[in-house]
Amino acid sequence: LSVMLAERKQEMHEHVAVSMERALEDESHHKIDFEKQITVLKHWKSSWSFTKASLLALNIGGQLMILGLNSQAILLFDDAIDILKEMNGDEPAGISFGGISEEVLDAIYAIELENLIKLEVAKGKAYSTLGNHIAGALAYQSALDVSFAFALACSFVVNPSHHTVSLSPVPLS
Repeated sequence: LSVMLAERKQEMHEHVAVSMERALEDESHHKIDFEKQITVLKHWKSSWSFTKASLLALNIGGQLMILGLNSQAILLFDDAIDILKEMNGDEPAGISFGGISEEVLDAIYAIELENLIKLEVAKGKAYSTLGNHIAGALAYQSALDVSFAFALACSFVVNPSHHTVSLSPVPLS
């Protein structure tokens, strides 16, 4: 029952986020309302939609960085990244890359992997702009770790007789 309730809550947050996005699109395009956009982001996070949350976090965070609000941008980037970090729940973490478990990285789509790397790079840039070069380097390293995990997960298989190249999964461990 509690699992069904959690899924219902996620669906509810997804419907709220979709409705709010439509309302934002209907409003004036020259007016940026960060408060409403951040509210939509929180609903995407609560619905566990990493794809939507990451795209919105990158958009809003990029706008905030242009305005010099790097600390706020970092918080948004972390909010989106936390979705993947929380997917393991209370299970003990085995191998992780950039703070994301191997199991979660294996389960996400390519666009989500790309967005995760973009979030870490944007976070690194925001930290570096603030003069926090250690935190910036750690964020950049997380992006590299995730990229490395993806490279380990795929090997190229060349079939010379058919002149094709394909990716095949290889265990990370």
